[in-house]
Amino acid sequence: MRYYKDYQLKYADCGESGQLKLPRMIDLMMESSEGQLAPTLGGASAMKELGRGWVVIQYEFEFTSLPRAGQKVRVWTEAVGYNRFLSYRDFGIEDEAGKDLVIAHSQWVLFDLKSRKLLPSDDKIAEELGAPLLAKMPRFKKLRPKDDYKDEKVYRAYYYDLDSNHHVNNAHYLDWIVDSLPRDFVNSHEPKDLAIKFEKEIKYGDEVACQVMQKTEDSAVKTCHAITRQGELMALCEVNWQKMCFNRD
Repeated sequence: MRYYKDYQLKYADCGESGQLKLPRMIDLMMESSEGQLAPTLGGASAMKELGRGWVVIQYEFEFTSLPRAGQKVRVWTEAVGYNRFLSYRDFGIEDEAGKDLVIAHSQWVLFDLKSRKLLPSDDKIAEELGAPLLAKMPRFKKLRPKDDYKDEKVYRAYYYDLDSNHHVNNAHYLDWIVDSLPRDFVNSHEPKDLAIKFEKEIKYGDEVACQVMQKTEDSAVKTCHAITRQGELMALCEVNWQKMCFNRD
């Protein structure tokens, strides 16, 4: 079953270009998910009391255009299936006319907050959400490290980067990824599609490097990113970009 939440974008939700920030986009999607879970299943707080948490493994986003400050949007989410260890959830952002602006597919696991080990999927949660048991896993893009990253920026995980699972929140990875790109580029381009895979947790105080390479073919631009900690791979991301249809004022 699909859950909807209406929202009017504030200026604080948007970046210098006037468009919705990518990390804030994920926040809005998580708020819609929490809105669906809280009334019957108790949401994140109830999960924490049970010593469990949800962790995202991979996102795939498809963009028509990012909404702008002041725009009214409808954010939706739907649990689309599960198997023994993996759960699948879709998200979307629509404009007032019902046109899709962003579509997202995601893959999640349950884990034990104390041992940090994976837990089997919860049949009760899936049943409550109307998510079917899947005989076949949905296919996600296979991301692989590159051999020729050109640039690198170093970041540290601070207190407000963390969430209640005691690691860097998944939305914050997109802060690092966008910040690794030139400012003029970010102000003149918007994502066409984005895939990100989370390999390992980043915890408080960790120092990470965000490596990036850019490929341009005709008018198409693709950036590839790797986030590492002391050479250990923590996350991979690939973004195909398009020129903005409008310039900021």
